[in-house]
Amino acid sequence: MNSGDPSTWLAAFKSDTFFQPFFNILLFMPIGAYLKWRHRWPLWLITLTSFSISLFFETTQLTGLYGYYSRAYRMFDVDDLMMNTLGGIVGAGCLHLIPKQWRNRDHSTRLNWQEHPINWRRIGALVIDWLAIAAFDTVYFVLVKHFNWPLPHDFRWLYLADIILFFIGPAWCWHGKTIGGRLLNSQIVTISGHQANLWQLLIHYSGLYLIGLPLLFLDLWLFNRLGNVPSATLNRLDVYLVVVSVILLIISYDLLLALFSRSHQLWCEKLSRTTVK
Repeated sequence: MNSGDPSTWLAAFKSDTFFQPFFNILLFMPIGAYLKWRHRWPLWLITLTSFSISLFFETTQLTGLYGYYSRAYRMFDVDDLMMNTLGGIVGAGCLHLIPKQWRNRDHSTRLNWQEHPINWRRIGALVIDWLAIAAFDTVYFVLVKHFNWPLPHDFRWLYLADIILFFIGPAWCWHGKTIGGRLLNSQIVTISGHQANLWQLLIHYSGLYLIGLPLLFLDLWLFNRLGNVPSATLNRLDVYLVVVSVILLIISYDLLLALFSRSHQLWCEKLSRTTVK
C-alpha cells in the first residue's frame, strides 16, 4: 500500500495480511470490553483470559475436536493467538473512549450473591455429578478391559446405567437431589415448589440425556462421516447434519439460558413442569 495513493488503500484492506489480523483483533474486543466494564477486571487478567480462550480455540482446531473428528480441520496459528489476545487488550482499552459519566450510570455490576443471574449451584452440581460418572466409568473400563470382568461390553448400556445411577435414581430417593445436588443444596422440584414424582424426573432427565446429549454424539458422527462417503451419499448426509446441528443449537442455547438465568426453564422442564432451585 502506498500511503500517498488512496487508490491503493482498498486493495490493501482486502488483502489477507490486513483482513485476517484485523478481524482476529475485532473478534476478541467484546470479551475485553465486557470483562473490564461489567467486572472491573485488571488488564493482566483480561490479557490472560483472552489468551486462554484463544488457546482453547486453536487447540480445538488442531486436535480435531479433541478426537471426535478423525483429523485436524485447521492448523494451530500462533498469529491468531497473538491477535486474539491483543483484541481483548484493545477492547478493554477502548472503554476509555466512552465518557466517564456514561460508565458511572451503569449499576449492573452492583449485584449481591442472591441477585446474581448465574446459577452457580446448578452448574457446580452438574460438574460434580459428571465427575462422579467419569470416575465410575473409568473403574468400569479398567475392570472390563484389563481384568476381563464379565460385564457388558456394549457401552451404550453403560451410558443408560449412568443416567439411572447418578441422576434418576438419586433424584427419586433424595427428593430431587443428585450427588452434586446434595453437596450444593440444589434440587429438582415442581413449579409449585413440591417434590417431583418419578414421571416428572424421567421426563426431565430424558430430555437432557436421552435426547439432548445423544444429538451431540449424532452430530459429531455425521460430521466425521462426511469425509468417508461417496459424493452421492454426501448430499444426503449434508442435509442430516444441518438438521441435527440446528436442533442441537437450539437445545444448547436453551441450556445456556438455564445455566445463566435463574428464571429460565429448559424445554424438558416446561414439559415435565419442574424447575431447579
